Amino acid sequence: GKHEQSSALLSFASLTLARRLLRPADVSCVRAGVSRLFRRRNLHKKNWTDGLRVADYETHAAENCKCVEEIVGLSTAYEKAVKQEIELSAEQLVVATVGKVDAKKRIEDSVMKLMSANIVHCLGTMLDTVVF
Repeated sequence: GKHEQSSALLSFASLTLARRLLRPADVSCVRAGVSRLFRRRNLHKKNWTDGLRVADYETHAAENCKCVEEIVGLSTAYEKAVKQEIELSAEQLVVATVGKVDAKKRIEDSVMKLMSANIVHCLGTMLDTVVF
């Protein structure tokens, strides 16, 4: 991407400058340092095959349970918030909700996270079954 191009240009510029200012032995040290930097940068880079790996079933099930429990807790908080909206005036509602978690938004986020994780896991499992 752009970052790789800019870092490549920067490393090229630094090598060019180093050639003008330093001895040949020093230039090779700079070149070795740049190559070490690129190797280190690619150390934790994801492969295209990482998306094909299916998470462990027990781990996936535990994350599902945790997410569903969070949704249950948030739904009771959302129910209380809806009751407050009915009972309180607009000004009182603004004061009452300051600093509190927006339960509706958190429920939406949790459901999206849960659904996407389950869809990816299901498709990965199907792909594993068909391919392997």
